[in-house]
Amino acid sequence: MDRKQEILEAAEKMFLKYGLRKCTMHDIAKECGMRKSALYYYFDNRDEIFMTMIHNRFEKMSVEMKSAIEKANSTKDKLIAFMKKKWQIVHEYKPFMDLFDEKYMKLEDIVDEQDKMFSFDSECVEQIIREGIKNEEINVESVEPLVPMILGVTYGSIYAIVKMGAEWDYDKKIKEALKMIYKGIGKE
Repeated sequence: MDRKQEILEAAEKMFLKYGLRKCTMHDIAKECGMRKSALYYYFDNRDEIFMTMIHNRFEKMSVEMKSAIEKANSTKDKLIAFMKKKWQIVHEYKPFMDLFDEKYMKLEDIVDEQDKMFSFDSECVEQIIREGIKNEEINVESVEPLVPMILGVTYGSIYAIVKMGAEWDYDKKIKEALKMIYKGIGKE
């Protein structure tokens, strides 16, 4: 592991321990066994360390998502894999996201990274749907309305679980949601 990565891992521990506002460069340096002045060789300040951590996490999430989708066979299984992995990632990284605090840094401060993740998610879902159309597994005239629908169900479910504390059997909810999307909710 290179020194920069060691610093990032130490910083994560310290950010989780003290919070964004209270964590200092001294705390990070002490955790990775180096002088505070040496940290400045790698990073200008703790905000740069934090933003690098955010960027690296989003990159890791993207790799994990692609891997989960590639392991699935059918279109429906790929959509299930996407939705489950998205929930697992958010659940796993929730303590990290709880660091955001109105007085120091807001989620809006990482809007570029959020935009990248949303674009990535949209591209994943669109690719799954296009592949499903090509393989004649799904029959839709247009991909465009389906992508935000699936993302809306995914993000809405995550919000209900993470922010509202809903206790759900997520596997069951994913399958129910996709069943509704596949079959529709109305009678014709």
